[in-house]
Amino acid sequence: MALRLYSRRAKAGAKYFVDKTPRYHVISAEIMRLFSDAHFIFLWRNPLAIIASIIETWGKGRWNLYEFDFDMFDGLERLVATCCQAGDRACSIRYEDLVGEDPVGRQRLFRHLKLESDASQSRQFSAVTLSGRMGDQTGSGVYLAIT
Repeated sequence: MALRLYSRRAKAGAKYFVDKTPRYHVISAEIMRLFSDAHFIFLWRNPLAIIASIIETWGKGRWNLYEFDFDMFDGLERLVATCCQAGDRACSIRYEDLVGEDPVGRQRLFRHLKLESDASQSRQFSAVTLSGRMGDQTGSGVYLAIT
């Protein structure tokens, strides 16, 4: 099923695929087994920033964390376990390092993916639109470039 879904979304000859589904933690281990030669990016974010984002984005400023306890607790445990299993195939990056002023996080990510680290490309990422009803409602408007 995953191969069929991904192949429908990917352009012909695509080398990289981004899946930023909010609940990908449920199937992260299965995805790694399915794509046994693939490399994975684990994007970690400060838990307090996650909580603030959930409240602002999905709660419209109201406390709603009880709706996301599955993701906040079970999800984190699953992702840590999956990342550990990935070994050298995984690259862990803090979200704050990727969107911050220091280019070290972006450069590490590009090295892991064997991509040239071109500063002009990092400013163009906001031109790419990813559709989906659970997409990033806030960050895509705030962060117009990866620095």
